[in-house]
Amino acid sequence: MLFRAGSASSTRRTRPSGGTLKARFAGRCRCGKAYDKGETISKNPDGWGHPTCV
Repeated sequence: MLFRAGSASSTRRTRPSGGTLKARFAGRCRCGKAYDKGETISKNPDGWGHPTCV
């Protein structure tokens, strides 16, 4: 078995602590308000949305 440079183990991304991240795409929170790409969001039981709506 050959190993390639840049395998998944060497390119693994780290996640920020606190359960929030920057939105990669615009979307809509469960509160009904939209969030823009780059806005801080967090995971909630219904999907993704504003950290204050979790």
